[in-house]
Amino acid sequence: MRKSLLIFIALITFSSFVFGQTFDNKSITQLTSLKKKAVSKQDYELAAKYKRAIELKKEISSAVKAENYQKAASLKKDLTALNGSAPMNTSKKSSSSKVTVGNESIFANTVYLHNNTTGENTKLEMQNAKFAIETFNAYWVAGSSSFWTVKGYYSLVQLTNKDDFTFIIKLSEGIDPASIVTMVKLSLLGKNELDRKQIDSKTIAAAYAGAQTSRNLSADMPISFKYLGDNIYEIVVNQMILPGEYAFKFGIKWYLFGTQDRISNNTEYPVTAANYDTKDFYHLPSDAPNISWLGIDCSLFLFRSNYNVGKEGQVKGILLDGFDYNRDKYMNHGKMESWFVKKHRMNYLPAFGYDITQKNLASKWIIPRDQDYQPLTKEQIEKHIKDYEINMEGIGIVLISEIIDRAKGKHHAYMVVFDFETREVLLMQKLVSKIATDRTPKDGNFAKDFLYITKVFVDRYYRPSM
Repeated sequence: MRKSLLIFIALITFSSFVFGQTFDNKSITQLTSLKKKAVSKQDYELAAKYKRAIELKKEISSAVKAENYQKAASLKKDLTALNGSAPMNTSKKSSSSKVTVGNESIFANTVYLHNNTTGENTKLEMQNAKFAIETFNAYWVAGSSSFWTVKGYYSLVQLTNKDDFTFIIKLSEGIDPASIVTMVKLSLLGKNELDRKQIDSKTIAAAYAGAQTSRNLSADMPISFKYLGDNIYEIVVNQMILPGEYAFKFGIKWYLFGTQDRISNNTEYPVTAANYDTKDFYHLPSDAPNISWLGIDCSLFLFRSNYNVGKEGQVKGILLDGFDYNRDKYMNHGKMESWFVKKHRMNYLPAFGYDITQKNLASKWIIPRDQDYQPLTKEQIEKHIKDYEINMEGIGIVLISEIIDRAKGKHHAYMVVFDFETREVLLMQKLVSKIATDRTPKDGNFAKDFLYITKVFVDRYYRPSM
């Protein structure tokens, strides 16, 4: 009995000693001794952490000897992060932060969103990421990019700064989460802009200039882990999370979520407001007011061709059909969001442009081939915007088409950005593009006309200015 009691007391002493320790203030010799003790007690999870701490200590030493202090600092952060993932059986903080899973099944190797208010656990959207290479060749410049991709331009799980949440993952015993789980912010890039991507590398080759390759373009975000018991860890993001799409990477399995606001699950990195000037439309930060795409306004529109008076009704019907065709096929929600918005969320209200065109399009809007027209003025457009019967918040963006001139093969329009509250025009960009065809207009041709001139704005003005 006395022997059993001594063993029990020794075990408690060892547990109190081991669980109360940090990894970064121990020498490699001390860590090696503690690892052996953990193995002898069959605490393989803790032994794995000591093993990882020893490896990091050695790597830090090598980095310092090579005077690679940036790498040493990064490794030091990884070593410190191990402290947060160490089991603490007496810590008040640990007991208060332990997740109560109730009767729900928490599967291993799966990332969940834990609701701190209701106690519910929601499995994050999971997809198997695929590797792809995309190439392009334009004039004397060619290039390629490699990336990992998942389907869909946004996740079904969207968080706001009103949510009280914790990211949790359950692992098999003895697994160090820092060695297998990483987090990355995703982009919308490439030919198929409806997918989320992590860009791995990009190569640009120009004639007479050779090739230049950039790698690791989507850097991992800093995360750490807190042990909650029962092999469950909290994933803590060590920075404020800006609006966008994200993935926790677990091999090729990616657990996905998105956010429309600045959020945080780390008290050391609280949510802060961004300073911005709405007049600087090209450089709005991630949490600027929502941008609402109002579609194509042709209520001030002219069409020049060989058509005589009497054809207005026929061509007007084709134009309006082209709006629907354009909205559904060429300029859908995903395309518009990926074209205009890398940092923002976008409301999609193209029916507004259709409705105002249908309501206000003048009866005499077809002009003969040889007739001149008066271009729209800044004052006309500003007054037109103020007359919009729409009650929204944030920023509006609308394409006001001026004339499709089949006689000269040109389409003239204005991309207008304005503040909904004040109706102040923040940006008015004059645009000219080629027309889709000089043949008899069809709904598909009108659709392409609007597509071409919108891409002129995106490619020539918007993206280069961001």
